[in-house]
Amino acid sequence: MKNIKSKSKIEHLWTIACSSSSIDGETNNVSLFNIIEEVGIQLQPPVGQVIDFEEKKAFPLQMEIISLWKRLVNDVDIASDIKIELLDPNNKKLQEMPYRLEIKSQHQRMRMRIRVNGMNFTGQGEYHFSVLVKEEEGDNFQEVARIPLLVKIASLTGPQSL
Repeated sequence: MKNIKSKSKIEHLWTIACSSSSIDGETNNVSLFNIIEEVGIQLQPPVGQVIDFEEKKAFPLQMEIISLWKRLVNDVDIASDIKIELLDPNNKKLQEMPYRLEIKSQHQRMRMRIRVNGMNFTGQGEYHFSVLVKEEEGDNFQEVARIPLLVKIASLTGPQSL
């Protein structure tokens, strides 16, 4: 994971993809379960046909994307637009997940948890979740992290070469 400084009032500390998480009510600590670095997809093409990846496909995948952010300015409420983009191995954007992050003045850090119920894909290879924060001035988003996810595909009749 690369971490890049942005020109914002908040700093990205980390982002992780996992199958689920739990936040302890007493300590407010988060437990992450089954960190996801790689997923395997089994496909069954119609009889006599080959799987076509010219267009994106979707498959069910239950996971969470958890990020931790910290404030760089004290004693004021901070709000920032965040988005997570799913990029395929050719860097094509397949999905976008917007989020409004708000850190109240009494908090130093804030977690963001996004639940994902499915994922688009265009074939096997290394995908990335790109974490972007909107710059304070203007409409531009700056990438602050890129999280890899390896997607492997196998047909039910044998490995699929792409």
